[in-house]
Amino acid sequence: ATGNLYVTDAQVVRKVSPDGVVTTLAGKAGTSGFADGSGAIARFNDLIGILVEASGSLLVCDCNLNNIIRRITPAGDVTTFAGIPGKQGNIDGPVASATFFLPNDLAQDPAGNVYVTGYHDIRKIAPDGTVSTLAGLSGSRGYQDGIGTAARFAFPKSLVCNRSGELLLADSDNDLIRKVTTAGVVTTWVGNIPDSSRDGTGQAAALPFPSDVAPDGSGNLYFTDGNLIRKVTAAGVVSTVAGKSGYGYYDGIATAASFNYPGGLAVDALNQVFVADTLPHGIRKIAPDGTVTTLAGNGYASSVDGASTSAGFNTPTDIAIDGAGNLFIADSKNHKIRKITPDGTVSTLAGTGVSGAADGVGPNATFYNPHSLALDPAGNLVVADTYNHVIRRVAPDGTVTTIAGSAGKYGNTPGVGAASRFYQPEHVAVDASGNIFV
Repeated sequence: ATGNLYVTDAQVVRKVSPDGVVTTLAGKAGTSGFADGSGAIARFNDLIGILVEASGSLLVCDCNLNNIIRRITPAGDVTTFAGIPGKQGNIDGPVASATFFLPNDLAQDPAGNVYVTGYHDIRKIAPDGTVSTLAGLSGSRGYQDGIGTAARFAFPKSLVCNRSGELLLADSDNDLIRKVTTAGVVTTWVGNIPDSSRDGTGQAAALPFPSDVAPDGSGNLYFTDGNLIRKVTAAGVVSTVAGKSGYGYYDGIATAASFNYPGGLAVDALNQVFVADTLPHGIRKIAPDGTVTTLAGNGYASSVDGASTSAGFNTPTDIAIDGAGNLFIADSKNHKIRKITPDGTVSTLAGTGVSGAADGVGPNATFYNPHSLALDPAGNLVVADTYNHVIRRVAPDGTVTTIAGSAGKYGNTPGVGAASRFYQPEHVAVDASGNIFV
């Protein structure tokens, strides 16, 4: 493993090196079509799924009009791996005569078989190049566990292969996680066909609108599900921690409380969950016993600093917590980064309340609808400054610098620092090594 990250970006495949240098491996930005060849000579139509083979070559799903699987060597040489360019279908057989329809993701098992999610089906490409239908039936949308083509999916998307060679996949429009064995036996692993949210273990649970997530220190994952805050344990047990169907802004115990479009979450060392409750312009706290209180904000849009509910926010969208228990808020429509100390005191770490793109310290810096933030290992905040199309860094003393992209200039140009381009980045994450993912 070299540590390179590969990304499908419309009509190009991008490479991000471990030191953050972005280059285009193959294709030409903004130019769709079909052509095998080297680097910028190659043409793609709509790239989606990507897989790194053991050899270091890539397989990518060239979806929509091309409906094929392409292979890209580490040097950027592109060939057609499976399918007939421009011909959609579900014909099995040798890779050169088989057809695909809307291929969108790929996985590979230890034996070298490649699996492809398509239009309600899962296809298999054996090492000898034989294409077969493992499960589901192209064009037949539905929900049914079963064997092979008796099973039904509804737009299956992302898939991975576990150590046993079984596939786990997101059955997108059924809101389920499905499992497929090497023999094509399909079962529902997590979730159920959800008319509404339902607690339970594995497939007994229903998750109609899962969104923002945050882990705790015990292996549990908290997530927003519509206007609910829910938790799934490492054993797959899903429970509702707080909130109820419908919109509201009421404190209370567990399901007696209500939220209104909750956004980002953070969990502290005491297993208290903090929620950016976006439309009521507040920051909510859920105690381990499920008691919901309003930590800061008062239900009205403002930018006032102060103690607890005397302070105000305007559409807070994300939240991060440091080791000292301080909260940091992406106060999106106030164009600010706010800080809440453990005693509930709200202050402005950076930003003026007026949109802009100026670097500087504290109130001398400006943002334009910052949407997401994350803490790096050094204690700096990394911010997706969405409408400026840039990634910013905020030091603990409030010093703001632009680390990637150029304000007001959007696109997908690879490069280092200001030479790179983004388009309305909405989410950021930072790993333990300080790598930033956007």
